This record gives sequence, C-alpha cells and structure tokens, in this order.
Amino acid sequence: LDKNVRFCFKDGLLLVIFTTLMLFWSPTALVFIPLGLFGIFRLPHILKTKNKLITTCLLLLLNIAWMSIFVSVSRVGSYVGNETTASRRVAYTETAVIQDHSILARLKSTSTAALKAFRDWASAENPLILMLCLPGILLLTNPLRRILGITFLWTLLLGSFGSVYLPQLELDRMLLIAGLIAVIPVSLALQSIIENFLYCSGLLRILSALTLGFLFASPFATATILINRSVEHYDMARPIVKELAQAIKEFAGAGRTVFAGFVLHELSGGHIAPLVFWSGKELVASSHVHDKWQYTNVIPDSFAKKGDTGTEEFLDLMNASAVVAHEKNWIKFFQDRPDTYHEKWHSERFFIFERKQKNPSFFITGTGEITEVRSNGIKIKLQSPDVVLKYRYYPFLRSSACKITAHTVEELSFIKLSDCPINTAIDISAKTAWYRVGG
Repeated sequence: LDKNVRFCFKDGLLLVIFTTLMLFWSPTALVFIPLGLFGIFRLPHILKTKNKLITTCLLLLLNIAWMSIFVSVSRVGSYVGNETTASRRVAYTETAVIQDHSILARLKSTSTAALKAFRDWASAENPLILMLCLPGILLLTNPLRRILGITFLWTLLLGSFGSVYLPQLELDRMLLIAGLIAVIPVSLALQSIIENFLYCSGLLRILSALTLGFLFASPFATATILINRSVEHYDMARPIVKELAQAIKEFAGAGRTVFAGFVLHELSGGHIAPLVFWSGKELVASSHVHDKWQYTNVIPDSFAKKGDTGTEEFLDLMNASAVVAHEKNWIKFFQDRPDTYHEKWHSERFFIFERKQKNPSFFITGTGEITEVRSNGIKIKLQSPDVVLKYRYYPFLRSSACKITAHTVEELSFIKLSDCPINTAIDISAKTAWYRVGG
C-alpha cells in the first residue's frame, strides 16, 4: 500500500501464500478489516501497479470461493439474527454470563470479562512488548504506523470484548495475534535503543541497559519454563464424562437419547460426540458438529412454538426414550411433568430423565426392524414395501435395494423408502466424500 516501497513479484507471491494459510482459521479474516479499509483508499494506486494488481487478483481467486461457501454453509450471519421464541442468545464465559438483564448490568459484566481476558494476556506477554509497543509505533513512518497501530488496537478489542460477545468464535486468540503484530514496532524501538546507547547518559543509559539486559535474559528465562513443559498438552476429562456415558447406556432405553436445549462444551470442556461410542446409544443434539454460532435449541422453532404438544411431537419423531438436561429451565420442565418424565440419574449439572413413549418405533410409517447401526449407515429388514424412517434424510444417502427420497415434517426431512423387497437385508449408507464431489 506504500507508494514509496518497491513491490516485486516474489513479495506478492509470498503475501498470497502466507495470507491464504492464515485464512485457514477463518476468523483471521477479521484481522485484515483495517487493512482492507485502508486499501480501498489506495485502490487507484494498486490498479496502476502490475505486481500489486496480480497479487490482489490471486488473493481474491484463491480465497473468495471457499470463504463464500464457508459463510453460506456455517451461516455466520445468524450472529446478527433476531432472537426467536425457541432460541435465545446466551454468551457463556468463565467469568460472566451475559443474559437479557438491564443494559447497565450487561455492560458491567461484559467489561469485567473483557478486562480479565486482557489482564490474562498482558500477564503472559513479555514485558518488553507492553513497554515498547507504543514508542515503537510512534517511531514507524506512515502509512505503516497508521496500519499497524490501528490493527494492533483492533485485535486487542477483538480478543477482549469480541471473545465475550462471540465466545464460539474463540476470538481470545486475537490477543496472540496482537502480540505478534507488536513485535514489529518493539523491534524498531529496541534497534533505536541499541543505536543510541553510547550517546545517552545518566538515567536514560541505566534504563537502556536494563532494557537490553532483559532482552538478552528473556531466551534463557523462557527456555527454563519450556524445559519443564511437555511438547504435547493434554486436558484430562473429568469423571463426569464416563459417568454420563455409563448412565446413558443404563437408562436410555431402546430409543434415542436427546440432549435438551443447547450443548457445546458444557461436558468437561469438550464435545458430547464420543458419548455415542462409549454408551453404544444413538444421541440427538442441536448439532453433531461445531457449526452453531449462537444458542440454538435442539427443538426447531416450528415445533417449539406449539408448546408441550410440539415438544412431544419432536421427541416422538426422534424416537426419544430418554432426555438429558443440563440447563435449569429444561431440568425444571421435565421435573414438572412426572407423568411423562421420570428422573433416573444426575451428576453435577447433568440430569437423565426416562421418557414415557406412546408408540416407540424407528418407523413413522410402515413396519420393519433396524438390524445394524453404524457411524455411516444402517441395515434394516422391512415387512412393508414403503416406509418412512425416523432417520434424517440427506442427498448423499444411497440404498442398496430401495428408492430413497425425502419425507418432510415441518422443516425436518426423514428417509422415505419405496419399492423395497420384503424380509431382505437393506443397507442405507452415505456416499463417500469423493463420490459426492464427483457427482
């Protein structure tokens, strides 16, 4: 962006490679917002320079396609969506829970959590970064001073306040990026101190000597800390994980177990997906992957707005024989309906309720039996040629002996099988990734 700096093709190629690698953690794109805004004002200059124009085109061609698909599939835009009757936004942090209280209370809790995140980062940073960052930025010349200064401040705000408002994005990592950005002006400040060391006197020379001494001692101090750490870092699961898996195995019944509300990292800081393998039971949650960017009720809006009737309808479609609750409102909901839900187990914040089913079955219409359940498919035997299963439909599913289509109930799509042989093993599985891409 600097008109006075020579920009060769090699510089452009390295910029394309490193920027693309950075964007593989998609929120990194937020770091470049100040740079992008500044680049808009320099657009005429960029378009007139061949190497800069080629670099810009390569960056766009390599990244716009996959980033647009990512935004579309992950629905990041749901961040700014309005709250509905079935889902409310709740931002969980270790230090604060921001809910729909007064504006003043939310502002106070937000500021407290943001300041704690900043203090944690500052206490772990090299003190030279904190002391010399601002002087180093002032030593830079424009436009680099303006770009680096604004980007550094921007990443600090993202890492502190952004991590509170959007915890699922894990924006606290932006504080690490802020530290890396600060290395450039700090290096310039240290260079200035070294160059002027012999020409200063008195207190200024003492401070310079202390700074340089700290600089040379830093690698040894850091090495001492790292020697006492292993290369791999492990977070051990608490006993609740195995306890919950065993409880589901024991109390889930013949149907599925549904996790009520929204569950992300509430189970010992990790996902609940491994419980499928440890319990041997089919589970239902708001999502089987980490693609939810705000509180999302496992029960879709169209069912939730019907109240108890819609809740029971959804659980019937899931063939739920048990539910797991960890949120106070859902725990109370099930405890207030003892005729339908019987509390069987609880530990820490998790409760398991056995659900009384009217017509327990994995079939919406038709009859048959599920003979095998795998991670990528099921095997069934049917007593009727046309059935609708209580398994979700996806376009990449295939059947070994039936015509497979979608059967829609509200916004949910289930597997519909037609023209099936009777009392014959039928395999329904997912196509391989290569087959899906190749069509």
